[in-house]
Amino acid sequence: MSAGNENPNLLTYTAKSGEKFVFNTSPEACERFGFFAGSRVQTPKGAATVIGVYDGYLWFHIDGDRGASFWDNGTSYEELLGLGISYIPELPDSSFFSAQGSYRIKRIDYRGTPANIMQQNENGPCPLIAIANILALRGCITIDGKHDRIMVDSVVERIAKYLKAQYGNSNDEEKKIVDEVIKTMPDLQVGLDVNFGFLKCDSFEPTIKGKIFDLLKIKMVHGWLVEPDTKAAEIIGNSTYNDLTLQLAALHEKMDSKQENKESKDEKEKILSPEEGGIVESFLSKTSHQLTDIGLLKLHETLQEDELVVFFRNNHFSTLTKHKNQLFNLVTDIGYERERLIVWDLLASVDGNSCFYSGDFVNTNEVKNEEIVNTAILCGFSKEKVDQAITTLSKPNEELKTDDVIAWLSKHYPL
Repeated sequence: MSAGNENPNLLTYTAKSGEKFVFNTSPEACERFGFFAGSRVQTPKGAATVIGVYDGYLWFHIDGDRGASFWDNGTSYEELLGLGISYIPELPDSSFFSAQGSYRIKRIDYRGTPANIMQQNENGPCPLIAIANILALRGCITIDGKHDRIMVDSVVERIAKYLKAQYGNSNDEEKKIVDEVIKTMPDLQVGLDVNFGFLKCDSFEPTIKGKIFDLLKIKMVHGWLVEPDTKAAEIIGNSTYNDLTLQLAALHEKMDSKQENKESKDEKEKILSPEEGGIVESFLSKTSHQLTDIGLLKLHETLQEDELVVFFRNNHFSTLTKHKNQLFNLVTDIGYERERLIVWDLLASVDGNSCFYSGDFVNTNEVKNEEIVNTAILCGFSKEKVDQAITTLSKPNEELKTDDVIAWLSKHYPL
C-alpha cells in the first residue's frame, strides 16, 4: 500500500488479485456508498476496512485476505446494506471521538429526498440533536463527517454559521444577541433547563440559552397540559412547573412543622391548602409521563402540516412533526441505526406502543409486507395466495418474515 500521489485523496492499494489500483478515498467519492475510506465495517465475509472507490465500486479489504475486493451488486448504500454490510461500533479512533464528543450519522429519506440526521449517543437525546436535525431536514445545514460521525464542535460551527448568515444585516443589538446565543450553544449537548406552564403547548419561560429557538424560528412545544374547567386547572392556573414545585415544598414544610396557615410575605407567592396540594400532587403523579390527552389534542392544533418542532417530554428533546393530521417523532435511537426504513415513530396516544414509519410516512409493516409479496410472487405464488398467507400469519406487534410466508405457501400450495 502507498500514498505516493500528489492528490491526498488518491491511494495506491493492492487488490486481492495482486494487482495495484489507484483508489479515490475522498468523502465525495464515497458518499453514495454510505461507507467512508478507513472505516471498519462488518461484511458477510467478516470484518473489513473500507479502502475507497475504483471503477465505480467501493472496495473493502476483508481481514485475512491478501488485498481489496468489491461486491459487483453493491453500487449504492441501499444495496450494500441489503448485502449485510454495516459499521462496526468500535472504531479505531473511538477513544478520540469519546474524548472530543461526537454523534453517529444516519442516512434517511425525508419526503422523497435523501438526508442525514444525528443520532443520540450514550448521553441520550439533547437539544443540540433536535435543533441540528430540524435544520438538516429543512436543508439549512448539512450533517456529514468522518466515519459517519460528526464532531460536536462541527455541529455548533455549522449552526453558528447559518445563524450569522441569517442575521448578517441585523442591527448591533440583534447581532449581540446572536453572539451571546452562539457562546451558549456547546452547553446544549448536555441539556437545557426549561420551565413551562400547563395551559398552552408553547408556554415556556424565556432564557438566554432558549433564545436559540426564536433566532432559528424553531418552535418548542410540550404536551403536559391540564384539562380545562377542572379543579386542578383552577388551582394550577398560570403557575409553571417550578412554581408548583416550590408551592408544594412550602406546603410540606408547613405541614411537617405544624405551623398555622399564614399569609405570604410576597403577595405574588401562592399558598396552597392541604386539599389543593393533594389535587396538584395527584395531577403531577397521574401524568408523570408528561403527556396528557388534552396535551395531545393541543399539539395537533398547534402544529402546521409538515412543520418541524422541538418536542420536550420527560426532560428530553426530540424532533416532532405533523403529517396528514398525525404526529410523528423522529427516531434517533442508536439502536435503530441500521434500520433505514425506521425514521418516524407515530405519537397517537399518551401511553401507546411504538409504531414505526419510513421517511415518506409509510408504515414500515406495509413496506415490509410489500417486499414479502414481491418475493413470494417471484417464487411462483399468486397474489391472492400470498395475501391469504400474510393475513393468516400476521400477529399484532410481531414482524412478519419472508421465510415464514414462503414456508406456509409451500406447505399449503406446493408448486
